[in-house]
Amino acid sequence: MTDSIDEKFREWTRGKRAVSARVAVYEKIRDIPYAVIPEINSSQHYAQILAVGRGSCTPKHFLLRDMYEKLGLAVLYVVYPFRWSHLEVDYPVHLQKLAEAIPISYHLACKVEIG
Repeated sequence: MTDSIDEKFREWTRGKRAVSARVAVYEKIRDIPYAVIPEINSSQHYAQILAVGRGSCTPKHFLLRDMYEKLGLAVLYVVYPFRWSHLEVDYPVHLQKLAEAIPISYHLACKVEIG
């Protein structure tokens, strides 16, 4: 799978300067359609997101880390607590009640040091 990561990295960054390459990588990964696929939701199999063409936040963050490190950026994983009911979304009343009943969740993200 490393070959597919390298291939996509070259495709997405070819001929771009540093800032444009960072933005391109971020946007390409952001735009991969969201889907929860348990088989690729791990640090061992996340690269399959490129073959499947969809994936959830966790494999997207693993892929983003790989590609940003290829750009020479230092990447740390961070975990943020959040509540679904605190998102700025106008849920229908029945969904708002469900969102309020969900306990705090945690979201993996990448923190990138840029200069």
